Amino acid sequence: MTTEQALALGAIIFVAMIAIIVFTVIYDLKKNKAKYDKEAKEYAEKKFAEEAEVTTMHAEILDMVCGTGMVGSYLLPKSEKTFLIIFKTDGGESLELRVPEEYYLELKVGQKGMLTIVEGNLDSFELEEG
Repeated sequence: MTTEQALALGAIIFVAMIAIIVFTVIYDLKKNKAKYDKEAKEYAEKKFAEEAEVTTMHAEILDMVCGTGMVGSYLLPKSEKTFLIIFKTDGGESLELRVPEEYYLELKVGQKGMLTIVEGNLDSFELEEG
């Protein structure tokens, strides 16, 4: 057997294996479609039913920091703004949270209120009256 014949035989076997794998996957998907759809629906319902971790506490704005930085590759760099607010809880714990620009512009250092965090992200900061 020559090298060309061996390469041709190898290519034929490789293509046949790929065809068998594709056929098997398609056959399995058609045969078990109802089962897979049911599992996907159950998974989605389970995820939807899970409660998000919500934490509410009294806090004061300790510091506010903004900055810019370059992100992306050197071929396609992009400037990105970052806005951070550092809160201090009544228990003395400091929390550094990234916030949208609108929140950053509306708040001031020293303001106090009820801080609500959902899954580690700022949900709301309701200022105290007075």
